[in-house]
Amino acid sequence: MPSAQQHTIAERFWERNRKRIISLFITINLVTTVLWLVQGAVPYPVRRLTGYYVFFTGLWQRWPPFAPNPPTTSTALRGQFQYKDGSRSAWDFPQVRGMNVFEALVETRTRDWQLNVTSDSQLWTDTGLWLVTWHADKSKPVYRVSIVRRSMSIPPPGPTDFQPRIPLQAFTDEAEFYGLRL
Repeated sequence: MPSAQQHTIAERFWERNRKRIISLFITINLVTTVLWLVQGAVPYPVRRLTGYYVFFTGLWQRWPPFAPNPPTTSTALRGQFQYKDGSRSAWDFPQVRGMNVFEALVETRTRDWQLNVTSDSQLWTDTGLWLVTWHADKSKPVYRVSIVRRSMSIPPPGPTDFQPRIPLQAFTDEAEFYGLRL
């Protein structure tokens, strides 16, 4: 247990340096975020360092909806299971559409992860095994799991820039991009 003298020293240190420490924290976060957002203008070693920091602290951001060419398709993933008895089932990854603000904040990282999974083949086997472990019917042995990418076109904004909500059932294209036989 710290002595009264040590506690007093810590309190005095905090009182003397509180504004400096808080300012340093804000400055580091601000500079790192700016360097992360202008990646093309900074050298690779700086991008690598800022990348570690923004991923560790959760400051990572994606801005494609505001890019000069925003995405024109909406993509979602589905895990499909084929069991040894011939039956099938499916589990849909969470979608931000249809959620309230708080649910959407929690699921935003899951959505970003889904977008990364489709383009990084090193994650496919682990994702398939994760699907079997957490979302397959435990009472039946799984013969095969597949990851399916579902997509639909996003219509361009109308004259009033109002976009009606697109129902979750509106996915028009489905394609299996990974299958794992167990």
